[in-house]
Amino acid sequence: WGHVRFREYSRERFLSMEELQRFMDGLIHLPDKSRAYLVLLIMTGCRMGEARQMRWTDLDPISRLWRKPRTKNGSSHVVPLPLQVMEAIRILPKVSQWVFPGVNGAPWSEASAHKMWSLVRSRWNMVDVRLHDLRRTCASYLAIQGENLPVIQSVLNHRSLAPTSIYARLNTKVTDRALQAQADRFCIVLPNSGLIEQVTPSGLPEHEVVPAVGS
Repeated sequence: WGHVRFREYSRERFLSMEELQRFMDGLIHLPDKSRAYLVLLIMTGCRMGEARQMRWTDLDPISRLWRKPRTKNGSSHVVPLPLQVMEAIRILPKVSQWVFPGVNGAPWSEASAHKMWSLVRSRWNMVDVRLHDLRRTCASYLAIQGENLPVIQSVLNHRSLAPTSIYARLNTKVTDRALQAQADRFCIVLPNSGLIEQVTPSGLPEHEVVPAVGS
C-alpha cells in the first residue's frame, strides 16, 4: 500500500469578534513594548520579523508612514500607520536604533517575541492562536468589512493576488448586493409571484412586527 499522503490545508485561523474584544481589552495590562508590538501586528497586518526589525529612522511621525527598506518579497514597502499604532510606539523609549530592541544592540529576537506571546495568549485563553494569526486577523476583517483584494494585497505586501485571494470568500458584501439586485429585478418582472412580502421600515415583514407597548 505504501505511504498515504494526506492533503495539507493552509491555516486560516483568525480571531473571532469575541476573541478580538478580549485581545483589545487585555492590551492595557501589558508592558509598553509588548502592547506596541501586538498593536502593530494586528492593526497593520505586517510580518513579525518586519515589526521586530523596525528602526526609528524608518518612521515618519508627521506623515505616519513606515518605510520598510526590504521585505520578505524582496521589495521595499511603505505603510501608513493608524493613529493608535503611532501612539503605542510613541511612548516607547529610544534606547536603540530599534523600536523593539533586544540584547547586545540587536533587535528583539523571534524567540523572545514568541515567549511573550505564549504567556499572553495563555492569560487571555487563546492558546491556539499564533502570532502570525494576528496578520491574518487584520486581513480577514478588512475583507469582512468589504475592502477589495487589491487593497488587502497592498496591506499584506503580496507580490500577486494569488495568496490574497483566500480572503475573497470573507467579503460577502459584493455578492449580497448582486444577489439582492437580481432578486429585486425578478420581483419587478413577477410582481404577483407570491415571493414578495411587504417590508416595513423596521426591516421585518408585516406579520413579524412586534406591537409597541400599549398599542
